[in-house]
Amino acid sequence: MKKIKFQYKLTFLYLLLGILWIVFSDLFINQLIENDRSLATIQSLKGSFYVVITAIILFIYTNQHIKKLDSAKKRLRETGERYKALYEDAPLAFQSLDINGFFIDVNPKWLQTLGYAKEEVLGKSFTEFMHPNDVAMFKKRFSEFKKHGLVQNAEFKLKKKDGSYLIVEYEGSLGKNKDGTFKNTFCTFKDITKEYLTKEELKQSNLFTESLIETANVMIVGLDNTGAIQIFNPFASELTGYTIEELKGKNWFDTLIPKSIFPDVWQEFLKLLEGNLPKRFENPILTKDGVEKIISWSNNEIYNLDNEIIGSISFGIDVTSKRRIEKELEDNQYLLHESQKLAKIGNWSIDFADEKVKWSEELYSIYGIDPANPAPSIEEFKKMNTPKTSSLLTDKFENLLKTKDAYELEGIGLHSSGKQIHIFLTANGIFNDDGDILKIYGTVQDITEQKKIEKELILAKEKAEESDRLKSAFLTNLSHENQNPR
Repeated sequence: MKKIKFQYKLTFLYLLLGILWIVFSDLFINQLIENDRSLATIQSLKGSFYVVITAIILFIYTNQHIKKLDSAKKRLRETGERYKALYEDAPLAFQSLDINGFFIDVNPKWLQTLGYAKEEVLGKSFTEFMHPNDVAMFKKRFSEFKKHGLVQNAEFKLKKKDGSYLIVEYEGSLGKNKDGTFKNTFCTFKDITKEYLTKEELKQSNLFTESLIETANVMIVGLDNTGAIQIFNPFASELTGYTIEELKGKNWFDTLIPKSIFPDVWQEFLKLLEGNLPKRFENPILTKDGVEKIISWSNNEIYNLDNEIIGSISFGIDVTSKRRIEKELEDNQYLLHESQKLAKIGNWSIDFADEKVKWSEELYSIYGIDPANPAPSIEEFKKMNTPKTSSLLTDKFENLLKTKDAYELEGIGLHSSGKQIHIFLTANGIFNDDGDILKIYGTVQDITEQKKIEKELILAKEKAEESDRLKSAFLTNLSHENQNPR
């Protein structure tokens, strides 16, 4: 209901009082007084009395109204002061635009944030303070704003006075005239530059991570804490023959782990829930074709925002060929060791880059040295032979360095027990393009038994030759006696 204005109320009250006074006062006086002279006197006094009574009533009514007005003015003044304090000290930047997008007002926070003075802003178009790339978007959003009367989460780049840009987020509503037409905008913005940059960095990081997962030349497998497959990159698909569509949500252990080792691998995964997921692990998996491949894993837990473990991310390298080669190398090393042991041949090498000397186990055995000891240096090795052999070895070694010619040498070595052993030594070198020595490698063979056999063969030969000589002498004597009988 429309409220009646005070002046109308006051006029109505005055009229009402006048009518009531005239009607009821005359009736009352006529009933009480019959004397015409007295009645005339009373009628004169009645007018004065009406003025006094009416003045008192109107004073009381007017005074009450004035008190209400004073109270309303006080509340309005207090509200205005609160609004001014809120406007002046608000932590958010405030602005007001007219229907064409020109500034009507801005608060101190707005000026402080962007670095302008108020006179540099008022009356100017909002677009003058925007990044050129955002102007078209602003015009579209401003048109929608005027139509719907509300704007939320509108992001723009605003130009500061120093030329740099801030990324801000606007919220606002429209002020309207009494007839409902546009009056002005009421908008605030907050600086979200850091949040925006953080979001962009996170976005770029996610893009990088996705690109890494898609292009990495290693298996990348992500599991939730039940073992269900969530991530399975293209390289993993290429290696196993499965696609992510085939495996998404399926249990990794039921699908790709050989049944023979399932319990062991599952127990290792259960350590994930305790935060003890093995960082390094190696196990075989089964491809779609049933081929077993050995994968070396690097594992990490995945946490949610509450720091709870929700899964794992694992990077796997196919080491099947490497393990096969290592096994073959191990077998070959064993065969070499056994062959050296049977042939009593040991090998050695000197790397001149770090002057590191290496001896094979059999070479230690030939000289009766504990393999736990460091390999002897060249000078120490020379002393492990007779002086004559040591001297020959020195000459051969120096000649190898000068001429780059390999050498062979027979000599006498000194076993740790004190006995002498016959040895056969060979050595060769590796040189760079400038002729500098890089590495020398060689062998030492214990030929003591061979020399012993050779000696025995020589003795047997000598005995056989002596026997043949005696036999020939005997036959010669016998023939001579037969030709010359006595």
